[in-house]
Amino acid sequence: MEVVSRLNGLLTNAEVLEVLQEKRAAQEASAAKEQLVRSKVEREELQSRDFVELAAIDHVEGTRKNSTTKEVVKFTKEMERLCQMPAVQGGLGSVKLTEAEMMQLCNSMPTTEIELLLLLTDGHVRCTEMQVESIVACVCKCFNITPDDEE
Repeated sequence: MEVVSRLNGLLTNAEVLEVLQEKRAAQEASAAKEQLVRSKVEREELQSRDFVELAAIDHVEGTRKNSTTKEVVKFTKEMERLCQMPAVQGGLGSVKLTEAEMMQLCNSMPTTEIELLLLLTDGHVRCTEMQVESIVACVCKCFNITPDDEE
């Protein structure tokens, strides 16, 4: 897949799905307008690339938990608010999440403390139990997910 400068950086599953669907719609519109005769090599290359894009779309659409860009923005704002709150008030205080960890939270949407701790580097050291619960609650609230009970 070709890297486009406006898409540099980390993308959530919802953003990837949006980009691929836009690209697919544009390709279908241009293919309908012009039926160009392509060489066999070009057709095979396009079929291969199309297969990868379709597989990515199917994967993201088929995931158990699929977010929208609006939910991702809401989650990001809520996490920024939590990061600014002191730990004694249920915030994250001194815990700073990396961009990659935020992306993993958006894509995986953990609903238990165990799932969350698996996503965070040294999460058991960096976060208290109350902070972990705050993050899980934030994920569940922003993505409209019912939290799973730990067994």
